[in-house]
Amino acid sequence: MNAAITSSFVELAGLKDVVDVHVGPAAESVRRLFEEGDLTKQSVEFILLDHWKNF
Repeated sequence: MNAAITSSFVELAGLKDVVDVHVGPAAESVRRLFEEGDLTKQSVEFILLDHWKNF
């Protein structure tokens, strides 16, 4: 649900061409993005990883 709200705000702000929202465990998302070549030191300016406080 938080990702859906975030995606709506990104679209409302007119940033859907520069902001990507990925849903799933961070370790899996980061690994997949790296393997696909979408995640490099030069390709990312900001990452927000939302998590449960218990973890």
